[in-house]
Amino acid sequence: MDSFSISIGAFASVVALFLTQAKQKIDQAKELGALENRVTQLEARAKKVDEILDRVVNDIGEIKASLARLEGLLMRKTPPPR
Repeated sequence: MDSFSISIGAFASVVALFLTQAKQKIDQAKELGALENRVTQLEARAKKVDEILDRVVNDIGEIKASLARLEGLLMRKTPPPR
């Protein structure tokens, strides 16, 4: 009977170990899924920020060109200082 109880104890330990590992794998899979979702959200957000920055850079270029044209017009209409 003594060897039988050791076998049952060893079996119970193996089953408990298996269940613990299975639970850890499930938890890790959930965490990985959440992280993948977060990465996807951050990538989408980064894409929007890049688009906004591209528009800002383009607008700044247009402003600089407008200022250059305005400066040219002012230089033609205003005599240079003596």
